[in-house]
Amino acid sequence: MVRHLHLVDCAYACLTHVGLEAQRAKGPNKNKNVLRLPPIQQLKADLRRAVWNEAVKDVAKVSHERTVIRRLEKLLAA
Repeated sequence: MVRHLHLVDCAYACLTHVGLEAQRAKGPNKNKNVLRLPPIQQLKADLRRAVWNEAVKDVAKVSHERTVIRRLEKLLAA
């Protein structure tokens, strides 16, 4: 039970970090006292996309198969 709560807390902290990075990318916030993050579902999708992009880049670095790299690039673009 305690391990589950720790994992949930870590996941929420990670998603909050993703949301804060997205806010920083948009530029300065006029109302600095209020933290407005996107919905959790959107944060999870953004995190999945970032992890997927990194995984594809890692595979493309070590793969010598051009067909594999092209297929991964098509999946990445989708």
